[in-house]
Amino acid sequence: MCIRDSPEVDENGTTRERFDQHTADPSCAGCHILVDPIGFGLSNYDAIGAYVDSENGQPIDASGEIVSAGDDVTFDGGVELGERVANNELAQRCYAQHWFAFANGRTATAADACQLDAVYTEFADAELRVTSLIHAVVASPSFTHRIVAEVES
Repeated sequence: MCIRDSPEVDENGTTRERFDQHTADPSCAGCHILVDPIGFGLSNYDAIGAYVDSENGQPIDASGEIVSAGDDVTFDGGVELGERVANNELAQRCYAQHWFAFANGRTATAADACQLDAVYTEFADAELRVTSLIHAVVASPSFTHRIVAEVES
């Protein structure tokens, strides 16, 4: 487990240098190689959200990348990270799917694919307005027509 077996870190190093140790450790790399490059985009913000431009006397490198489905998306800083995610269709579909799952009280299944496509299309056609997404979800058949399992007596 990554937390228990973490290597000793150099407290004088930057966050990026400390997290590079995670990706060098095979027991940690599986997750950290995907998550850390996204988190680096938020490196200019401290624990309470204040903007900082250096850490331990070194300038902060807030560049990173999102690795998904073979398409690497690079960015530099939190603003670019937000723009890349907001303009990514895969992320938009994921967002719509999570609203669908939350509203229905269950994880979406393969049987929901057509409904999810319709929900996403309405969301995208409405220029990604959340109110339109909510309307599409609550107007979907899975929300308006619940199937009740038969109960044996």
